[in-house]
Amino acid sequence: MSAMKKQPSDRKRLKEFYTAALPAAGKIPPVCRHFRVCGGCQFQNVPYPDQLKIKRDALLFIGETVARECQERPEDRELADKLREAMAGVEPKINPSQRTYAYRQRMDYVFAFESAGLRRAGWHRDVLELEECPLLGELGFRLFDLARRQVREAGIPCYNYLTFQGDLRYFVIRRTRKDDFLLSLVTRSKENGPAVMGVLENLFKTGKIRSGHWLLNDSRSDSSFGSSLFRVGDECLAEQFLDDVWLPIGPNSFCQANPEVAERAYSEITSFLARPGELVFDLYSGVAAIAQVLARQGARVVALENLPENVRLAHLGLEWNHLAEQVELVESDAASWLAGPFLTENRERPKGLVVNPPRPGVERSGLEAILKLHPERLAYLSCNPFTLFRDLTSLITRYRLVSLSLFDMFPQTQHFETLALLERL
Repeated sequence: MSAMKKQPSDRKRLKEFYTAALPAAGKIPPVCRHFRVCGGCQFQNVPYPDQLKIKRDALLFIGETVARECQERPEDRELADKLREAMAGVEPKINPSQRTYAYRQRMDYVFAFESAGLRRAGWHRDVLELEECPLLGELGFRLFDLARRQVREAGIPCYNYLTFQGDLRYFVIRRTRKDDFLLSLVTRSKENGPAVMGVLENLFKTGKIRSGHWLLNDSRSDSSFGSSLFRVGDECLAEQFLDDVWLPIGPNSFCQANPEVAERAYSEITSFLARPGELVFDLYSGVAAIAQVLARQGARVVALENLPENVRLAHLGLEWNHLAEQVELVESDAASWLAGPFLTENRERPKGLVVNPPRPGVERSGLEAILKLHPERLAYLSCNPFTLFRDLTSLITRYRLVSLSLFDMFPQTQHFETLALLERL
């Protein structure tokens, strides 16, 4: 019997889809001089309505791709039929971004090979020195430009992620919609500590940043997160969501990149799940953003998060918003807690559940625990539609897909978020 043909990666399949779809789209002049050379944007020369259509078609393509994967496995052919039936019953709703530029709440600028900016398009081994970046906005880019000039004047060497030599790895800029800024300088070592601290102190004293952090990532992993070594100014920024929920944004905390679109996603989740007095679980809760929005609408919420810094900031947010009595924070891996202590204790089961997992999706043990809990309503917000549809093949055995919404949190790029709402059969 011949071996099964190796499937291309998700990234390669999506790239091939976009390559085939783009020639049929309209064309406009790009806004940024670095377009096509910089890897940050892919769609600047495509009118925004065409970008949305391409992404909708990409969502349907990914769903059908996952269905074909199931069909190729004899034991999962029935799941392929169920997934196609579920998709046929809903028309994806498109939620555009109000701002197609200057929408980013966070940008990670690389410092490598004597250049500071973003990686070149299609080439991981080089970094493009940026002269502008419309994704972050003018004020944010000015801060980056000033910080990189001061870093160079201070003699802080850049990091080479191919040889693992050098020191400064990333400039991470976070901003609120009121243009308060947080800057993190991420280094490989403590060797240039006085210079790093000097740059942050100067930017703070001159009012360019509200919060400055020196983070250490001494591993070989290519990450812009790290352990905190030094801080100037406030511990975190405060971002307001939906008029009455304030969320803390720290150097290592997760927050959606496009706040305006995130608000609409959270509103849709809340309308579907929140019932006064009912219990809702929020898995992979981060700083408990969704949990607090749900609580504002009268739900009681248990929020599970395994990163200590996120949990600490979530507690701070609960204090700011006076929601500590309505939201219980559990510092634990969601799948382990659900499969272990919770199911063995005689605790109240949730009526609703929301998951917003990282790109790999929900672990197998987590999906099994969700199916054992079997809440009436389930909301799944995903940054990776491939893993969303793969997880849906498990969930639709006991749930009906009510709606599928595409939230365009990343205009000018190939990325988007997807929200699936499900009801118990």
